Amino acid sequence: MFSWLSQGSASIVASLLFIVVVFLIARVARLSQPRALALALAPPLAIVAALQYAFASGLI
Repeated sequence: MFSWLSQGSASIVASLLFIVVVFLIARVARLSQPRALALALAPPLAIVAALQYAFASGLI
């Protein structure tokens, strides 16, 4: 009866988890906190930019 509610909750949790993971990757790549947060909130750009900085800094 309430399967849409559990699917919606799972989707929200997955989205928040993705944002947190991207934010942490950006911070490990030594980005400033505001820039890391901006990248985390724009997921497609965040993945590219965080990986680019991680490669450039030798973390990956």
